[in-house]
Amino acid sequence: MTTHLTTALFAAHGAGWPEAGRPVRLLPGQVLADEDDGLVTLLAFEALGRTRHACALLLVAPARDADGPDARADLGYLRTFSLSVGGAFVRPGAGAPAAIHRRGFAAPGRALLAGVPGAAGSGAFAMLVLEATPTETAAVMAGDPLRLERPPVIGVRLRGERPSFAGGAEVLEALARRLDGAAAGAIVEYTGDGLASLPMHDRIAMASLGRTLLGARASVFPSDARTRAYLAALGREADWRRMAGSDAGFDETCDFDLSRLAVPAMPEAHVRLGVFAEDDDVRALAGIARAGVALRGVEVIVGGRAARAALAGDGALRALEAAGADVRDAGDPRAFLSAEPGTAACGDDAEVAAGRARAVSLAALAARFGLAPVAEPPEEKGPAGLPDGEVLTSAPFVQLELVEHAGMHVPPVPSLPFAGSPRGVVLRADPGDVACEDVLGRGPRAHAARGDGAMLARLSSRRADAEAAGRTGVDGFSIVTAAGRYGDGAGHDAAARATRALGIRVVIAGGFAPQHARALAAHGVLPLAWRADDDAMRAAAGDELEFTGVGEALARGRDVPIRVLSRGWALTTRVALDEAWRDVAQAGGLLAMLSHTGLTTNGVQ
Repeated sequence: MTTHLTTALFAAHGAGWPEAGRPVRLLPGQVLADEDDGLVTLLAFEALGRTRHACALLLVAPARDADGPDARADLGYLRTFSLSVGGAFVRPGAGAPAAIHRRGFAAPGRALLAGVPGAAGSGAFAMLVLEATPTETAAVMAGDPLRLERPPVIGVRLRGERPSFAGGAEVLEALARRLDGAAAGAIVEYTGDGLASLPMHDRIAMASLGRTLLGARASVFPSDARTRAYLAALGREADWRRMAGSDAGFDETCDFDLSRLAVPAMPEAHVRLGVFAEDDDVRALAGIARAGVALRGVEVIVGGRAARAALAGDGALRALEAAGADVRDAGDPRAFLSAEPGTAACGDDAEVAAGRARAVSLAALAARFGLAPVAEPPEEKGPAGLPDGEVLTSAPFVQLELVEHAGMHVPPVPSLPFAGSPRGVVLRADPGDVACEDVLGRGPRAHAARGDGAMLARLSSRRADAEAAGRTGVDGFSIVTAAGRYGDGAGHDAAARATRALGIRVVIAGGFAPQHARALAAHGVLPLAWRADDDAMRAAAGDELEFTGVGEALARGRDVPIRVLSRGWALTTRVALDEAWRDVAQAGGLLAMLSHTGLTTNGVQ
């Protein structure tokens, strides 16, 4: 291969390789969803009226058993709908969705679309793993490519040998200090002879934590002898092939000497191995316990039935409990409580992403306890496979009776493309920044309403402005403005759905979080940015605005002129979207665009 591996992965999935920042469209063959975003994804796909998904794999894997009547109905819908459109459904409680995917479906050369915790770890198998909103994922299921700007690719050449006191987490923490934010939004590809000293569980940890610690969009490792041995231990050696790129073509490069890693500071702290820790990590911790080390203050959350069966079978759980570790199942209500201050966590733990815990490897923990380096598990032991009967599939073209409930609604497909010179009333004008949480607060009520756009809209209007719901735009065309930046934080898709359900068609702000601008466009809301800083002060709640030639401006990439009719002022705004997303905005959203085009892929209608 004459260029880096990332190029080959893009090329294999229908995308070219333009200059960085230019539009590129990618069609991942695999989709992984859990019970959270998966519900919204499948509802959006149902709204398109398709009878079969167009991916090579749709895997719906709820991480937890049902708790309460609504949760049982959610899982019933996920099971019946995913199977009826040709997907695969994993029985709830079988394990962490990312681990299930790696055990059964990760393989060199494939591309995965997933937003579940730990899914990025499949990049350790020479796979391309990208995140998307539920609406984007539904479009990919229908055969529409994922739209994005071609990300920069940073080549990290690993040299030397990993010291015994460090694992994947410590390598990544040191690399984060070295890159100092340069990897944000980039794909990080690992090369070099230092890879030989990194076992698969360290590679998986580095790929899983790449988004959290580096800000990377994806992490890519080559497929080599270690990859082959790992797949062979799972009984899947037939899925292996050697894949490695050259050092040519990277947008940036970084040489990193593993042998120069410093001994990590390891203060006495609570230790947690969560549901996204690897089985190898749990076995290594059991080895520490067998060495006579007391593990009081160590919490182990077993990922599911498959992990428990494997770890109980070789005595690992018994050794941990005998040493004083607190061993729990993922269904235990205490399993997802916030970490104690100073917690060290193994795996892609949400507390690490939130900054409440520090990522750590078992190699570093062994050094902390004054033990010899943790031996790498023998290849013939390997990770736990998935027991028979955990993954359900349906016969082709079998339609099941869907399970639904009152809090779940198929979203309406808007048919309102932007054209001409529409007018609208400013529903709300914010004087500063507006985060996603300011639009729609996060919590149990918003989570329970994630399948109901109208309820999300009511929660949004009540939180942001008690009088907002009483002000309506011309012909249902409403506008919100903000003087500062709009859409930072988490929950982009839900906040955008709530915005559109309120009848808002345009958001004008000083700037946008790129992911939120795309989420707004996906739901038929046009994000526009002020051209002048003081323009935000010239439009107030209740003003009527007219957008001149907005359809043509979107088609040609031009500015959008605005007239403030109630004040007689003229302003200019720019479209705050990547080039690849302007056609989506013009069509009135992703679902509207796909409904109008009647997209077919691989014979799927």
